[in-house]
Amino acid sequence: MFPWIKRKTAVPIDPALQQVLETKRCGQCPRNCRLSDPKCGRGKKQAEITVKNHTNE
Repeated sequence: MFPWIKRKTAVPIDPALQQVLETKRCGQCPRNCRLSDPKCGRGKKQAEITVKNHTNE
């Protein structure tokens, strides 16, 4: 589902996290892509931070 997240085992994505990633945008480059499918390294980093923050809540 999120190819930029490298996992050794398939773990189901929390629907709330998926919705957050779908609604947030990168904003670091002209592509302005969704964090659910980032197109640049900065977007991938933002998505990873968002995932980390969501799982720590």
